[in-house]
Amino acid sequence: MIARVMMVVIACVLISGCTSSLSLSSPSSSKPDIPYLTEEMILPQSEFPPLPGGTFRITAPRDLAPEDHGSGSSEVPGWCDEDEKALDQEAGSRLYGDDLNGNRIMMKIEMFHVTRSIDMQRFVTNCSDGILAAQISGLPSGAFGFTDDLTVSSASAPDFYATGYVRGILLVIGAPTQGGIVDLYNRQSNLLESWDG
Repeated sequence: MIARVMMVVIACVLISGCTSSLSLSSPSSSKPDIPYLTEEMILPQSEFPPLPGGTFRITAPRDLAPEDHGSGSSEVPGWCDEDEKALDQEAGSRLYGDDLNGNRIMMKIEMFHVTRSIDMQRFVTNCSDGILAAQISGLPSGAFGFTDDLTVSSASAPDFYATGYVRGILLVIGAPTQGGIVDLYNRQSNLLESWDG
């Protein structure tokens, strides 16, 4: 799971200029980086688009153990797993259920505290596949959109993703529509920006 998140995150190098512009702080933030994740930072169900009868789940903040990292695959360099260890804490929320047409959908937010920057150009070249850039209008500066070929076959997997840093916290947002991505990204970003510790 962590490996797949890393693949989504580093795919931003497919967009011209992304390697230099994806910094650990959101471009417009004047506040310091957040030192750890708390449950108050998790976007509540009331802030998600309505999904009548949907199931809402929270991933409470937790430290990532060594066994949470790495694919164990001999097909990628060992340092791929080492780069994943820069993610040291995770939290998030997800809402899933059927839309008005009976299609199974999922909206999710994953947040990660990171301990260091990652050479994303090296990672995407050697450790990932199946990630395609997606131009999503309305995302804030420093955030980037993607699709993931390896999850598109799943009936409930999000169709679109967006990722970026807000006050040092790495966000990965998934939703079935581009508008949903932008809305969730901005709501979660605003929540992190308002956190005073």
